[in-house]
Amino acid sequence: MIRYIGAALLLAVGAAHAQPSPPAISECDQRSANQADLSRCLGTLETGATQDRLNAEAAARAAMRRLEETTPDSHALGLFETDVAAYLAYRDAHCDWAGASFHGGSIAGVAMQTCRIDMDRHRADELSRFYVN
Repeated sequence: MIRYIGAALLLAVGAAHAQPSPPAISECDQRSANQADLSRCLGTLETGATQDRLNAEAAARAAMRRLEETTPDSHALGLFETDVAAYLAYRDAHCDWAGASFHGGSIAGVAMQTCRIDMDRHRADELSRFYVN
């Protein structure tokens, strides 16, 4: 059952994002014998993905501050903050949709969580390519 869920989520959620790391569901599906194991695995991955995104945002924010110090009429930091808010709104709306596409139940929660993990990983990677300290 876990393998079937993993395959369905991989196709529905993970395939939509090109990223260097494998989709979260495939990582956890290989390590999970049951729903509790899957939940623990996804929780660990979500914590890491969130922290990676926050670290990348902090690096980008610092770069925008430095830019504004050297370019007085730059609005880069304010625009970056708008970008962060827009990303979070998009991620949440997109992942809510991904969960809703599974018609409720525990699989909807798994779909939403894997979506957030995969999107935050992609976001961290995208930001880090442009704003490495």
